[in-house]
Amino acid sequence: YSLQGPILNEIREATHARVYFTNFSFSSGSRKIDLAAIAPSYQAVADQITLLEMRPEVETVDFGGLSRNERGLVSFQLNITFRPSLLQFRNQ
Repeated sequence: YSLQGPILNEIREATHARVYFTNFSFSSGSRKIDLAAIAPSYQAVADQITLLEMRPEVETVDFGGLSRNERGLVSFQLNITFRPSLLQFRNQ
């Protein structure tokens, strides 16, 4: 059984169509995933945060590191903590 499956499914289902993740790290002990991302606008960043916060398995969403690159895209960091129930083994 892999813990990454449920985590990656949550991320996939909550990803804004115009947001791209460029890097991630996962810590099962703290139930956190750290993501580096790029979006076309600050509005897309805000929409992405809202999509994540609406997910029942997401406990908290923190963001930061907002900056525009030379092409006008917005780079940012997300730190997502998942509820313990997402990481429990599920007999199905």
